[in-house]
Amino acid sequence: MFIFILLTNKPLTEAWENFTKEFTKLTDECIPKSRGGVKVERRKPLCINGIALTKVKNKQQFFRRYLETVEGKDYDAFAKARNQAKWACRRAVRDFERNNAKETKINSKVFYAYARSKMKTEYWRFK
Repeated sequence: MFIFILLTNKPLTEAWENFTKEFTKLTDECIPKSRGGVKVERRKPLCINGIALTKVKNKQQFFRRYLETVEGKDYDAFAKARNQAKWACRRAVRDFERNNAKETKINSKVFYAYARSKMKTEYWRFK
């Protein structure tokens, strides 16, 4: 209703200027400003421990080396690192879930946080 009063019985250019002035004033008042320069940090999954992360980084390093040389021995080293990373990640998840199940009665927040994270659809992968 307020904008309608601004626009009635006025020439088009004056009505447009009034409208844009009110619109910018209202957007400045009502729309929150974003904080510039704030980075969102990617977190690792809760269940992945330091050993698994080092194995994954090692795998990435071997894969880069294989891409540079494209030799069979480098692929074999990459395949070994890949398997070790896979086993380490699986072991870390298994140990985390086992430990989480043991401590559920003592610390139920951790269990419910993990269960809630598993119900969400999220795509996370190692670089």
